[in-house]
Amino acid sequence: MRTRTEERLAEALAARAAAVREHSLRPLMANESGRQAGLTSRALVDAKLVWPTQTKQRWRWLVPVCAATAVAAVIGLVFGLAHIVRTQFGAPFANVSTVNAPPPYYVYLDENLVLTVRATGTGRITDTLDAPERWTGGGMRLITGVAAAANGRTFVAVYNLFRAPYRTGVYTFSLRADGSIADFALVKHGVLPGLADISVALSPDGSKVAIAGVSPEAAAAGAQPLSDLKPARIVVLNLRTGRREIWQGGMRRPGRQFGINSVSWANNGRSLVFLAQWCQYLAIGDTAACGGRWAPVTDVREIPATGHGGLLSGGRTLLRGSPRSPAILQAIASPDGRSVLAMTQRGHEVTVSRFAMSTGRQVEVLYRRRADSPLETFIASDGSGQYLIFNENVGAVDGWINRGRFHSMKTGGLQVWSSAW
Repeated sequence: MRTRTEERLAEALAARAAAVREHSLRPLMANESGRQAGLTSRALVDAKLVWPTQTKQRWRWLVPVCAATAVAAVIGLVFGLAHIVRTQFGAPFANVSTVNAPPPYYVYLDENLVLTVRATGTGRITDTLDAPERWTGGGMRLITGVAAAANGRTFVAVYNLFRAPYRTGVYTFSLRADGSIADFALVKHGVLPGLADISVALSPDGSKVAIAGVSPEAAAAGAQPLSDLKPARIVVLNLRTGRREIWQGGMRRPGRQFGINSVSWANNGRSLVFLAQWCQYLAIGDTAACGGRWAPVTDVREIPATGHGGLLSGGRTLLRGSPRSPAILQAIASPDGRSVLAMTQRGHEVTVSRFAMSTGRQVEVLYRRRADSPLETFIASDGSGQYLIFNENVGAVDGWINRGRFHSMKTGGLQVWSSAW
């Protein structure tokens, strides 16, 4: 598909070619009568060569052919150069960090379903975008999600509408250098059966999105009842082909309700890492509880993501709750695939740490703060793994951390479930 600039160049070249007059074109060199081989330009003039009328008529058809060939060659060169510029020198803006600074922009979806971009350094809003109309217009809204690829060039926004028939919509977009939103579009086969309480992650190359969640019918009751509703699952959508793969099942534990708190990619997009959570079953109201004295059981697990879906139990356990970290609130794989970045809670203290993926041993404390039983939490990483977004209680505490320091991020005082950069 041609860009607008290429179309304009092609039109200009075509117009210029049409304006060329036949008599202004230099004749092709050929062995016509009267032409002598080896003559210089001066000798040709001195020889006073004359083109016979018959010869002119014989070669006249070459004039438009040559003009068309020249135009085609120039257009091909223009398109070739345009492709090189787009892919090498003018590639989509990469919202990535440097050694001394985080990515220049961060994005989030707020409680009003407004996609917002802000400058990291100042908090200034650089662009906003309302949700597509099909995801608005009434009904309770489920948690939305945003995520970014490791290269900072591809972003995804996931919308939910909490009314039957429940549906989830997946859109991709990118950022321009000035922080404005570009190329916002629904992906191929991007309307999925509904998922509630979602977690979203883009593969490192931006080609697939993983969405973890529970049945929206279960969430509709305000809790997760133990019933025959579909269990929590992970849906992987290929953003180029629209193909879906589903991982679910194999995680049942007696007396507990299973959920997925977070999902991320590891091993260069060949595996998925997710935080499994089993909440205590309560006989009263046939619900499950995950707070206070009903602390959940949590595991961080890794499963292969190269097949066509399968069981969530098909992988290995990377990290478990322990006396030091009894409750794992969030956990994602680091971009380099060597560690797990986890937010844990012990008493009134929330800690973000790095754990070795091979051994599960804590190797570094990245941030620690006092908090009173956070209800909703979220962490995300940039492509380097050095700058982490930290969200607690749907944006009541929202910022980024690096080298043990917390830096606030503005969200306009609205509820925000997830952010990305």
